[in-house]
Amino acid sequence: VTAYDISGRESDFSSELRYPVPFLITMPFSAGLNLISLPLEPLNPSISSLTEQLSSCLLNVMAYKNDTYTWEFYDPAQLDQSTLSTLEPAKGYWVEMTCPGEMTVVGNRTTNPITLIPGLNLVGYNSVRPLPVSQALASIANKYTTVWGYKDDQWTFYDPADQTGSTLQVLTPGSGYWIEGTEETTWVLP
Repeated sequence: VTAYDISGRESDFSSELRYPVPFLITMPFSAGLNLISLPLEPLNPSISSLTEQLSSCLLNVMAYKNDTYTWEFYDPAQLDQSTLSTLEPAKGYWVEMTCPGEMTVVGNRTTNPITLIPGLNLVGYNSVRPLPVSQALASIANKYTTVWGYKDDQWTFYDPADQTGSTLQVLTPGSGYWIEGTEETTWVLP
């Protein structure tokens, strides 16, 4: 960009500005409980905006705060009592639906590290591509005992001591997970 003054003199070019093109991901939901996460940093993190497409089927959204061992919730029928107002990547959420639906998330990729504490951590998977569990969790190897996933009313698990017997083999974008940490650590995706 250049500018002209009232005498018609042109300025030097401005500095180059780069704008990352946002990604778009559509997340499917089944009737019942869904354990999800946002694989993107949403352009608009408002829970009411993100779940607008689900409104006819959405019962509630719950989030577990790992650091305080408390639950937050969003209930579209009781907005004045809801304690959850935004959805963020790196966090896991339980979404309860009365019927199947889809949610479209528009946002930017994020690689923010996730702090894990000893005990159970409800976390999100900050990636737009699936990875084998051992590869996705390489930065916290030997600092967790088990990972649990939940999809289509079924629990799956990953035990690093018994990888072949584990029913969870791949972490997928849009899914949330429970990770049993053995110490405080920081999870950084590869």
